[in-house]
Formats: sequence, C-alpha cells, structure tokens
Amino acid sequence: MKDREALPDIDIAAGKDPLLFVKRMVSIAESEPGVTVELHQDTFGKEGLHFANFFLPGFSENIRSGGQLIVRPGEARVFAEMRSAAWQSDHPTRNEYTAFCKEVFGPLLRAYNKAFGTHYRMRVSRPRAGYQLPPQSKRLFEQFSILANTHTLHPLDWERFYLFVRNNRRELPEGTLRPLLIQKGFSSEMAQMLSDLYHHLWNFKRLKF
Repeated sequence: MKDREALPDIDIAAGKDPLLFVKRMVSIAESEPGVTVELHQDTFGKEGLHFANFFLPGFSENIRSGGQLIVRPGEARVFAEMRSAAWQSDHPTRNEYTAFCKEVFGPLLRAYNKAFGTHYRMRVSRPRAGYQLPPQSKRLFEQFSILANTHTLHPLDWERFYLFVRNNRRELPEGTLRPLLIQKGFSSEMAQMLSDLYHHLWNFKRLKF
C-alpha cells in the first residue's frame, strides 16, 4: 500500500466559549441555501465533547461532502475536519484538504467576524518531520497496518495492534502515532481513536500490581 500524505490539523482560537462559537457558526450556516447543519452536544455520553456537521448541497447518507467543527473537553481551540465525496477513491493531499477547509469554513468565518466584531482565523499546522519508529516497533507496526482493515478492525487486526503496544520497549511520543496511521490509510477518526488507545494501554502497562 502506498503511504498517504499526513493531513494537517486545522483549528480556530474562538474565545472563551468554544461551544457558543460553534452554535453561532451553525446559525450563520443555516441561512445559506442548500447547506444542512447538525449540532450534537455532549456526544457519546462524554460531557464537553460537542460537534457540528456542515453538509454541502447534494449530500447523501453514503457520500457526504462538508466539514465538522469539534469542541473537545479541556481544549481551548475549536478543531475543523473535512470530508469530500471526491476523496472516496483518492486520498487528498495536504494542500487539497486545506483548500477545501478554507472553501467551506472561510466564508462562514468571515461572516462571523463581521457580525460579532472578532478577528478569528483558521490555523493550519505545519508539516511535521516524519517520526522514525525503532526497528522492532516498525516491524510490528507494519504487520498491523499493512494487514489491517482500515475501516473496521477485525479481531486479528486488534491482536496485531495489541502485540504492537505490548512489545514496544518505549512509548512513542505523544502525537506521533496518528500521522503514521493516516499515512497507512486510516481515517482521521480511526487514527485518533487508535492513538488515544495506544497511550491508554501504555498507562495500563506502567501499573504495578
């Protein structure tokens, strides 16, 4: 499998009340013709986790183009993530992903700033130098990532993932696993979930019984 270019993190410093910012962005988008908006608060039973979906005209349940604004517990910034029907068969480049985010949220953000007298801007993370896994970790990671069903993990995929975690001699630095997984074809959401799980399992490994 050809490695995919890691996509950037895009976020907005939206003042002291990120949820209020998202609600106002939803109200602005609702006035746009053809745009469908969904607001979800305290999602998955997790207090403080909120997100809003912004679907462009012509979306269907199977193919959705648009973006998502996400408020995470304890995070001061609002995060933006994008999806496009054009990416169903071809992973976007970093530039394509960034341009689409600006196309969707740029006009809404300009309308927000005009309405509320703010100067909020999107921040796009800089490309990070690729982290080099130690040889043993790399071998286990390749076994997991190459064989894995990147959309829905099979029990054997989970077994290979657990072997990767268990046999790492040293915990990977925070933030390095997610881009490695994205390069191997995992979605941003799946990569974030596995990255969080990886560090949770390392915390478990450090417990003394």
